[in-house]
Amino acid sequence: MKWQFGAAIIGIALIGYAAHSVYSVYAENGRLTSENESLTQQNQRQQSITDNAYHSIRLFNDISRINSENRQRSAVDSEKTQAAIKTAVINHDCAARTVPDGAVSRLQQHANRIRSGAADTDPGTSAR
Repeated sequence: MKWQFGAAIIGIALIGYAAHSVYSVYAENGRLTSENESLTQQNQRQQSITDNAYHSIRLFNDISRINSENRQRSAVDSEKTQAAIKTAVINHDCAARTVPDGAVSRLQQHANRIRSGAADTDPGTSAR
């Protein structure tokens, strides 16, 4: 009878230990689940920030590339225009004449407006 009492106490202790172990695992699982949700949300926010930064950098690179291409195209067009004007007036009688001061001044003002318009970032203004 003594050994049955001792076996019963040991059995109750084992059941208590098993119940405590199950509860500990359940509590740890709940904590890890909430931590996982928190880290998932944090990861999504950081991914969104990274994606926005990437898109912004790509946009700036595209704008820079387009501006560079426009400057190159403008330089080539200007060189072509200068060459065409030179060939058109090379043997013309107006090439030997002096350009009036008023015309030179107006042409310089026009060239300056074109240059300042090229540096202007407002697309609503005109160089004319």
